[in-house]
Amino acid sequence: MKSIFILPVITLIATGFLISGLHGKIDRLAEVNEILSKRIEVTKSNSVSTWESPGRGRGDVPGKRIGWKEMLSLAGADPANRTGGDIGRAAAFEKRLLEMNREEMIGILDEIDNPYLTDAQRDILFAMVVMPFALKEPDLILTRFPDRLRDLTPNTVSWLSAAFGNWGAKDGPAAAEWLDKQVGSGVFMTKGLDERNPLLAIYEASLLDSLLGSHADLAELRIGKMPVSERRDILRRAAWGVEKSKQASLVELARRQLDEIDVRNVLGSSAAALAAATDGSGLSLVDEYLERIPTTEAERDELWRTSASSFLMRESEPSLEDVGTVRDWLDERSSESASQIIGDTLGDMANANSRTGYKTHAEVLLRFHAENGGDDLLLGFLNKATIYNNKEQARIIAEKISDPAKRAAALQRIR
Repeated sequence: MKSIFILPVITLIATGFLISGLHGKIDRLAEVNEILSKRIEVTKSNSVSTWESPGRGRGDVPGKRIGWKEMLSLAGADPANRTGGDIGRAAAFEKRLLEMNREEMIGILDEIDNPYLTDAQRDILFAMVVMPFALKEPDLILTRFPDRLRDLTPNTVSWLSAAFGNWGAKDGPAAAEWLDKQVGSGVFMTKGLDERNPLLAIYEASLLDSLLGSHADLAELRIGKMPVSERRDILRRAAWGVEKSKQASLVELARRQLDEIDVRNVLGSSAAALAAATDGSGLSLVDEYLERIPTTEAERDELWRTSASSFLMRESEPSLEDVGTVRDWLDERSSESASQIIGDTLGDMANANSRTGYKTHAEVLLRFHAENGGDDLLLGFLNKATIYNNKEQARIIAEKISDPAKRAAALQRIR
């Protein structure tokens, strides 16, 4: 059976920390180590639960350089027959990577540069070491593999931007200087009219998040030198995952650098990210956010709508319970109709999936309407959702509008 490479344990763990809304950085190293240790402990009863180089006894020889063949032997484990021992061995190897000093890490990177490797093998080895090294010595990954900055593969973008954010947390000025050199050398140039790679904004946003903590003046200087279009994009990206302790600083920076509408977008990005928490706590997180961040009444009204929509959109099909939660939450806060916002959101979600979206979300709409009523709910959906190819179901919805004039107008639009 053909071997298929599975991302190492630490890549899955650390990527979750580094690119999540928490933007975990160096302080996550201990947590990752603990998780790996537990994974190893769980698999000790299996045949292999520590790193074992092929052809050698159990365990690693101190100071012994791990070769590319040994790493590939681990990466080539067949996922169909992958045992607890394999997983424990992988975790032990990854823990060993985390324990390496800088010189040992350079040795590993030398192995990845071996001319005997194919591009595919080199990609596998890069995936094995990128997150452990990004946690400890992020500059090594970036300075050693600058060509990978052109790689648009989602995993690579996530790994390298996480490494860069980590570097910024350790040494913001050095990371900023390196990024400027990459821009100057044309790494981020594109064939588009603006000749700028959209990936640059990801790295700039990651750097901004890092600089806000310890080099706020440098953060302001960098943002202030950018054209307004780039400024708003980077601030909005940074707002999506900025650490809690830096949220107020980011908003203050946005107020100094952007106009009123763009500031609302920055606030909305942070609120939307919080509301989308997969554990369902998003609306409470938004409330906490707005207790920390001074906002105007107009800004809050827009944030209520954005947050409610993001909360519902975190699931492909919102439950009636979630819709009810949003309705109650909005009724206590927003001056806008909760039913209108819910109808608009369900309509937008219906458009997101052209094949089944209308039917699925129309059914949620009608079930909620049957229990709660409200013309705003139905009208919001009909005004947002595309009627084309869905006229029969749209008529069913329109027929339930209680206001005769609004019902007639809606039916006229459907004909």
